[in-house]
Amino acid sequence: MVCCVYQVGAPGKLVACCSMAMSERPAVAEGMMAPFPNRFYIALQRTSREWEEDYLHAAVALADSLQCPVVATNDVRFLTADEFEAHEARVCIGYGRTLNGPRRPRQYSAEQYLRSPEEMAELFADIPEALENTVGIARRCTVDIRLGEPFLPNYPVPEGLTIEAYLAKLSHEDSTNVWPNTRLMMKLTYRERLDFELNTVNQIGFPGYFLVVWFYSLEQYV
Repeated sequence: MVCCVYQVGAPGKLVACCSMAMSERPAVAEGMMAPFPNRFYIALQRTSREWEEDYLHAAVALADSLQCPVVATNDVRFLTADEFEAHEARVCIGYGRTLNGPRRPRQYSAEQYLRSPEEMAELFADIPEALENTVGIARRCTVDIRLGEPFLPNYPVPEGLTIEAYLAKLSHEDSTNVWPNTRLMMKLTYRERLDFELNTVNQIGFPGYFLVVWFYSLEQYV
C-alpha cells in the first residue's frame, strides 16, 4: 500500500497555500488527496526555522478543514546534530557560495538530524495524533524484501518474441543505422562484439532494464 506524506516547499508559499486552502478549500488540495484515499498525510515539523510555527498552525487548520491526518516529521538532512556544519558546507558547494557569504541560502537548521523517538514524542506532545500516525505509516509500509535476487521490470514485447530476442532485434536494427557506411569486415567485428555484450546482459538477467532505459531515452527526444 502506498502512502503520501505532503509538505509544500518554499516557506512563503507554504503558509500562503495552507491559509488559502483553509478558507477556500481549492480543488488543488482535494485533488492531491484523491489518488491516496485514507492514506494522505500533511507533514508537520519543528526544526527551529523562523517560518515553521506559522506553517504548523496553518497546516493543522488545513488538515482539520479537509479531515486529513497529520504526521510528525523532522525533514532529516543528516544523522547527528554535529553534522550540521558539514551539511551546510555541502549546500554551499551546490550553490557556489561560501559559508560566511551574506547571500548564501540558509534553508536548514541544526535540528534537522535523525531524532530519537523520545525527542520526537517530547517535541509533538501537544499533537499526539501526529505521533500516532508515524506508527500507522510504518505499519502500512512494512514489506518483506528478498535479498540477493534482482527484481527488474517485465518489459512488454511483441507477440512471438522473448524479452532477450526483442532486445537483440532492436540492438541489431539500431546498429545498422549507426554504421551505414562501415566496411563489411568492420560491421562483422562490431556485430560480434554486440552479440557478446547482449549475451552478457541476458546471462545476468538485465534485458528488461536495458529496454526500459531505451524507452525513456526515446521519450526524451519525442
